[in-house]
Amino acid sequence: MALTPATRARARVDPFVIALPAAALAVAVWDPARNGGPPLCPFRGLTGVPCPGCGLTRAAGALLRGRVTDALHVHPLIPLAVAQLLVVWLLLTFGRDRLQRLPGWVVPAVVSANVVVFCGVWIARLATGSLDA
Repeated sequence: MALTPATRARARVDPFVIALPAAALAVAVWDPARNGGPPLCPFRGLTGVPCPGCGLTRAAGALLRGRVTDALHVHPLIPLAVAQLLVVWLLLTFGRDRLQRLPGWVVPAVVSANVVVFCGVWIARLATGSLDA
């Protein structure tokens, strides 16, 4: 039986739908804060200074293991990042039609707001010396 283009489009699974739970499982099993691993940040590798997102992997790992205080200490914006990733994952998995109906300004506005918030927190953490590198 041949698949029609419409059936093929519905059957196609976005890689992000599988990648996010797989990545969450990997970070939950492998504790980057305790087991070490390769540096993931090219900005830090080049400059020696942690970037605005440095610590998110360790914070996600701590959060997935139920260590909320540790997660917030490593990166205070981990709840925001997790909430946004979860919303995007849910939209890609169950509400692709809703995602396509979003006004064109929504994604750029969310990205811009994230840049402002992450850079603001990064600068504050650099200034106060509270950046857990």
